[in-house]
Amino acid sequence: MLSQPGLRRAKETFGGPAELAPLRLIGGFVCVDSHLGCAGCHFCLNRRYPLQAEVLERRVHRNWEEAGLSPERLAALVAALPAVQRGRVPVRFGHASDLAYQVDGARALLAALPDDRPALLLTRFPPGREAVALVAAHPNALLHLSVTPTVPGVMESDEAPGEVLRAAATVPPRRLYVMLVPLVAGAEAAAARILEAIPPGAAVGFKPLSSAGIPFIGPATPLGPEGLEALTARALRLGLKVPPMAGCQVRANLGLPFFRHREIVAERPGACTGCPNHATCAGVPDPTDAAVHAEMAVLGLAPGPVRRGPGGLEVAVDVPVSRADEVYLSEALGLPVFLSGVRRGGGYEVVEVGSPVLERWEEAGFYPAAELYAAARRMAALTGLVL
Repeated sequence: MLSQPGLRRAKETFGGPAELAPLRLIGGFVCVDSHLGCAGCHFCLNRRYPLQAEVLERRVHRNWEEAGLSPERLAALVAALPAVQRGRVPVRFGHASDLAYQVDGARALLAALPDDRPALLLTRFPPGREAVALVAAHPNALLHLSVTPTVPGVMESDEAPGEVLRAAATVPPRRLYVMLVPLVAGAEAAAARILEAIPPGAAVGFKPLSSAGIPFIGPATPLGPEGLEALTARALRLGLKVPPMAGCQVRANLGLPFFRHREIVAERPGACTGCPNHATCAGVPDPTDAAVHAEMAVLGLAPGPVRRGPGGLEVAVDVPVSRADEVYLSEALGLPVFLSGVRRGGGYEVVEVGSPVLERWEEAGFYPAAELYAAARRMAALTGLVL
């Protein structure tokens, strides 16, 4: 079965101009950046992808407006996506760059999005007054802070966690999500101090170091399950929320169901206890086959047989598909959808999605590939990157 526990979707890249584009459908998000380039943290997960790794290594810093995509135009493209309009797929702003470099883009994005479309703004720097004001002014915005507990000589960050948290002190707690990342063995005491500085009512997450696919060099090892459990217990005692993932918090703020509810409850029975959005997630009715086929048409997919199981809906397709296809269908229908053509396995794997997926999306009006890739080629010419 496609929904068999332990089978995870492979990581995907589209390669070439698609890897550079400022608007991408990756994992469970619509990922957006109005700036190219970032601080270049050695543990950054974007280093898994060759073109993004080159951007970081060469310290490239360019605004996408230089390549013909103004913040307003990019925001308009995001707001027009069926993934946003129909599916309410969360927008992740600051995926390949950082909010600190592109506050103008965040302002344009939030101005273009309806207030019931979730948006996460990501930074690991102290957020400035304008960024804090943007989050306070938009009920759909969640400020996602990444802070790194320091272990001298093993894992260090240029940004002091205390400074980052102090800069976000006036953000309403329900609009604040603090991710402690990457967590390494020996970071427990530093992590505990960070938790004590987070205002009660805010949400936190914990992510161990991941070096899979990253040329990470150093003595660090990931923090183990016992350490993670201890930090979770401490956070709860401090009055912090520990949702299964950031997507839970941004949806709970808006009263939107999360299609991964069944999966979360099956793996961690008590994970949703006390969540005010629990009834909303659990109350999503099974869609009819006609409803499934209607959403498949949005993606340019022909109707396929629908099989229903405890893990969700399984649909057979006979053309190349992507994780983003599954995510859109799952968000639009409110239940997990598994497509037969999506690569799954038990370990870490990155696969390149072929052009037929992008061509199908363009033809169906699901994703403006031609405009975005033209901008990516112009940016490559400006920076000397080879697509």
